[in-house]
Amino acid sequence: MDTPFEGGERGTVDRLRQDEATLEQQVAEARRQAAATLERARREAEALAAGARHEAERAADALRAAAADAQDRAQEAARAACEADRTEVARRAVANRARALAWLRARVRGEP
Repeated sequence: MDTPFEGGERGTVDRLRQDEATLEQQVAEARRQAAATLERARREAEALAAGARHEAERAADALRAAAADAQDRAQEAARAACEADRTEVARRAVANRARALAWLRARVRGEP
């Protein structure tokens, strides 16, 4: 037969085993909750990153469009400047033609 001390010790050991099992269950539940929280955080981070990428792509598209518009305006301005220069050169050529021909005739004739 057990002594009262041995029975009390057995009760304590049983309680400790029960407490240990309870703690193991609580740890397992805490791990499941932590894993679920990490998964939610990962998904949220992915969604935020996808949104940021989308916004960055939209901003890049807008910048490319603005750059293309600026380039088109610059090309048009350059064409207009070239046309203005061509017009001025043509006007000067017409104005100088008579004088250039006179100078050429004089050189051919040997005149100073």
